[in-house]
Amino acid sequence: MAEGDGLVPGVRIVVAGDGKTGKSSLIVAGTTQNFPSNVLPVLPPTRLPEHLYPGDVPVTIIDTSSRFGAAAAMAAYRVYAAK
Repeated sequence: MAEGDGLVPGVRIVVAGDGKTGKSSLIVAGTTQNFPSNVLPVLPPTRLPEHLYPGDVPVTIIDTSSRFGAAAAMAAYRVYAAK
């Protein structure tokens, strides 16, 4: 990213691991300070409040799935959510 290009620097954190290990629960617990009793199998991208970090850097946490075909489902969700 070049200086003056108008883009805001940001950080993306990808949470990856084996199935049923609590990746989604970890994201929810970290963002809400509560451990969830029910959580979606794969979360949509989660944006953290910018004011929590020096320089107001936007942080987005990306959840992943170990299931085959889940990537296509999340890609479809991102297209839908962007509208």
